[in-house]
Amino acid sequence: MGLRRVASSRRSTRRERQVLRLLERGASLHDIEHRYGVGAEEVCRCVGALMRSLTRRYGRPTVLRLPGRWHRDSVTGLPPRGVGERVLRSRIAVARRTGLPLSVVFLDLDGFKAVNDHLGHAGGDRMLRLFGRAVVRARRAGDLMVRWGGDEFVAILPGTDAAGARAAVDRLRAVVPEVAFSAGVAQWRVGEGISALVGRADQAMYRQKRRRAHRSE
Repeated sequence: MGLRRVASSRRSTRRERQVLRLLERGASLHDIEHRYGVGAEEVCRCVGALMRSLTRRYGRPTVLRLPGRWHRDSVTGLPPRGVGERVLRSRIAVARRTGLPLSVVFLDLDGFKAVNDHLGHAGGDRMLRLFGRAVVRARRAGDLMVRWGGDEFVAILPGTDAAGARAAVDRLRAVVPEVAFSAGVAQWRVGEGISALVGRADQAMYRQKRRRAHRSE
């Protein structure tokens, strides 16, 4: 079902119609959150409420066709977190079945808040775009980098152990030396889910960030 038909539904609320019209114009989650003040959770709630309403009306599940740009962050050009979670779930299933290694890297841009404070969102967006372009140049075929949120990114590296993931981080630093970032690596462990795996990488990233901060004091 197209967005225009969904947005014109009489049972939808004013906020739900507003969100669907923004999606129809190709707005990303970043656009909707930062330009229109509607958070990602509210967007998902609105879309979910409309889908449930239309399913009840027509008596069958409703499929919503979103613009292709919805699957890419408008600033960095990278996939958003929702896409990354789906891919990571699939990669974990492959690692569980084959025994091949799987690693993730959690990255956080250093000094991003200061850039936003001094240069505004335009300055922050320039930094994000620069990083996104560097990622495209540095990644291997089969790897995926997603924008996890704000200035946080997660790299999904199938067939790669922790040492290989650290080498991938070094390659990225070489490609974009003008953007400093902290990175934490975690290799998948048997029985581990998405939250635990990404959480370990996140913790490793914060340990590195603290060490870098202490060295600069």
